[in-house]
Amino acid sequence: MIRRVLGSAILLVLSVGPLFAQGIPTPLSHFGFEIGSDRHLADWQQLTSYYERLAQTSQRISVDTLGLTTNGVPFVMLT
Repeated sequence: MIRRVLGSAILLVLSVGPLFAQGIPTPLSHFGFEIGSDRHLADWQQLTSYYERLAQTSQRISVDTLGLTTNGVPFVMLT
């Protein structure tokens, strides 16, 4: 009986984990290309929008704006 309950609990934990990860966007889905592929670079606006999207979909990531760069764009920190 205990084995059955323990086995069911483990199965539940393993099956629920991927459900939470489904909302997190991949770099390919956000940028439209694989990071590191030849002749493709993401600009700062694309990168910061991806960071914001990650922070919205995951409780493990937060984005803080530390100030502006010399180019006048947000200087961000991910934690």
